[in-house]
Amino acid sequence: MYFSELQVENIKCFERVQKLDLKNSDGKIARWTLILGENGVGKTTLLKCLSWMVPVQAPDEEKETEEIENERIFLKPFMDDFDNESIYDQLVRAGKLTVSNIKATFSSGQKLDESFRERSQVVVGMEFKRVDGKLDTVEAQKQQVEQFNTPTIFAYNAKRHMAFKNLDSPDLKDPLANFFSDSGDLYDAEQVLEMLDNGAHRHGEGSVVKDLLERLKQILVDLLPDIASKENIIINPSINKDGSINPNIVEVKTLDGQIKLKDLSLGYQTMFAWIVDLALRMLWASPERKDPLSTAAIVIVDEVDLHLHPIWQRDVRERLTHHFPNTQFICTAHSPFMAQASEDENLCVIRREESGIYIENEPTIVKGWRIGQIATSELFGLVTERGPEEQKYIEERRMLLDKEKLSNEEQLRLNELNDKLSELPTMDDETQKVFNLVNNAAKLLRKNGIINDKNK
Repeated sequence: MYFSELQVENIKCFERVQKLDLKNSDGKIARWTLILGENGVGKTTLLKCLSWMVPVQAPDEEKETEEIENERIFLKPFMDDFDNESIYDQLVRAGKLTVSNIKATFSSGQKLDESFRERSQVVVGMEFKRVDGKLDTVEAQKQQVEQFNTPTIFAYNAKRHMAFKNLDSPDLKDPLANFFSDSGDLYDAEQVLEMLDNGAHRHGEGSVVKDLLERLKQILVDLLPDIASKENIIINPSINKDGSINPNIVEVKTLDGQIKLKDLSLGYQTMFAWIVDLALRMLWASPERKDPLSTAAIVIVDEVDLHLHPIWQRDVRERLTHHFPNTQFICTAHSPFMAQASEDENLCVIRREESGIYIENEPTIVKGWRIGQIATSELFGLVTERGPEEQKYIEERRMLLDKEKLSNEEQLRLNELNDKLSELPTMDDETQKVFNLVNNAAKLLRKNGIINDKNK
């Protein structure tokens, strides 16, 4: 079961009915959705709504066991089971009389990249009514189905980070726990790898745990550029030969030498721990599968570009969808590099307009755009590729040129601005490289006295 659409109305910053399409432009269930938008436009709110809409089995209030032969299954959002109604109250837009809705549409029994079929859809939702400024009614929208398997879903917030010695923590068992936690704790990757390594030694070649450990190492190698091979991820025994406790279970060989996992940079630690956490949860979700990473799943990630260098940002989508082939990824980001790498995927932009917040499900994208063109497109809305200081000069020059007559002082300033701006590169990347080579060569020739300004 995968998401195909989310609809919200009067939910936090979303006033008008807005739909988030989780299908590609050809109508197929999207394997990768990247949500872009400025801070404060509701990206995280949409991810929370998706997580809350996961269908669970509801009691059949109308069923009379002796009279009904066929078992009926009613589904509702798991959000309907919340004990704390303050969550509902925080979602509903302020006002004396407000009706708010969240509705999610799922495709049941379909694979990723398959065209969405109406007959396969499952729709669940929640309606909230505020009367006289107070939350008055909360009602779940249910659907009856003939059969149902709870979807496998994992969600991660923007605070995610590797925590320590927490493999037995009951607070982390919920696959949505990270997304709604204040701490953002991930499972201790060192503990997890030690557990998998012990299991691999116990069960040997061909076992699920051994194969998972090898696959996990390969994913880390593919995602983390300085790790050259699986052999460079070293899992040490917890007890040294002399009987002392080894505090450094996992070490990584990098270009800078062998480094303890806990001493890696924050970007390395976070990506390392997140992938280990996801793989472990997939193993627990499908312990009977030979390849747990091929489990049909939904993974929600807020700020997937967190702590990633642009080189990593460009590769992360391809790597994740390759290693988790049946996973639907729904992510937010602020990175033009990720947008560039996702131009053939399901991209959407949330923007603030005079009339409110608006979700653009099919923004204009030109295949092959350079980073600067993407940054100044409607995807990100930057006014210019230039830095703030250069843009200030450009605006000042434009104001001077708009004047009918300049004073002597203004003319001098215009000449000064012309000189400054004439030094700015205006060519495409390749032409600029050639220009820089010629310019540097000329400087070198002048320095050595081979040419001078009179020889121009």
